[in-house]
Amino acid sequence: MGDLLFFKSPVNSQLSDDVLPHGYRWELWAPSPASAFPEGLHRIQYLAWLIFHHFRIFANRDYRIFMIRNADGRIVHRSIVTPRYFRFPFMKTKDLQIGDVWTDPDQRGKGLALFAIRKILVACGSADRFFWYLVEQENLSSIRVAEKAGLELGGRGAKRSRFGIALLGYYYIAQP
Repeated sequence: MGDLLFFKSPVNSQLSDDVLPHGYRWELWAPSPASAFPEGLHRIQYLAWLIFHHFRIFANRDYRIFMIRNADGRIVHRSIVTPRYFRFPFMKTKDLQIGDVWTDPDQRGKGLALFAIRKILVACGSADRFFWYLVEQENLSSIRVAEKAGLELGGRGAKRSRFGIALLGYYYIAQP
């Protein structure tokens, strides 16, 4: 992984008036006793995040998954919202990280990621919270989305392994 850009934004207190293209719908899923996983997402990483949530490894209780589905109900975009945990030591207790952002390659260019980020900022915002968005500096399309969403460059950094184990690694800001 190359150098990373760390975008951040204080709460955007303005309501988002963005609209999805016709035929799409969005949802902001949160874990509950009745719903361990969102419909259509069952990868192992979601199990890990669910464990982090239930065993309070996350610094707060605001773990979420934002999804956009097409008219057939298929997920065409997802953004994972995670609180601070050992991989993000620079974050404060109430901060959230918008990551693992993915849009179906056939659905790109429709503003789905921008819509998702703006809705997350409004839906999960509070007066004492920052949102973080990490992106490789070569990923120009993701950088443009972050900037259009109103996020500002908060620093540059990279990922380091812990004890020689990448899975236990963490992200750090080298240049604020």
